[in-house]
Amino acid sequence: MNELALDWVRSGDKHVMMRRLGELQTVVLMELKDVAILILPRDLVPYYDEPLRDWNLPEAATQQEIVQEIKEASTALALGRPTASVFHSMRIAERGLRLLARHLRVKLGAGRHIEHEDWGTVLKAINKKLDALRAGMRSPQRSMALQMYSDLADQCSYFNGLWRTEVSHARRMYNTPAAVNALTRVRDFMQRLTQVGTRK
Repeated sequence: MNELALDWVRSGDKHVMMRRLGELQTVVLMELKDVAILILPRDLVPYYDEPLRDWNLPEAATQQEIVQEIKEASTALALGRPTASVFHSMRIAERGLRLLARHLRVKLGAGRHIEHEDWGTVLKAINKKLDALRAGMRSPQRSMALQMYSDLADQCSYFNGLWRTEVSHARRMYNTPAAVNALTRVRDFMQRLTQVGTRK
């Protein structure tokens, strides 16, 4: 027990205790004046404390840029900035789109690089490549792989129509449940990408 607490106990005097409590309050307020206290909803604390939890990213997707976007999306969500979280979620999805294009060895033509083309151009090139692969000979294993690639491309189209275009062109704001939904779906997409493998 510290000396201040012992003084209160020894004195038994209500006035001394009140004075000591006042002094304690002053000291606590002085200590806290340069400290910011962050209070988060309990269900959003994991997004702040462990932003990478449950992601299980493929090696190619552990690029620092993707990890940073995950942290930004999660932190924005925890701090009550759901529209910012959706924005960063779509940046994660876009990197996944480009990983998928590289995995499929998509070519855009001389002097054009996947990293410098817009979302629609890359998605169109992926779908064109998938059409060409579908036209070739198919084994059961190849058919399964094509279905998975097609599903991933469809998810990219879904992201683009539902969130990316809207948030990129400042057409709407999002609430917390919508941001959780976007981040969760992008996480699931990135994890499905691990099933087909990715190349840097």
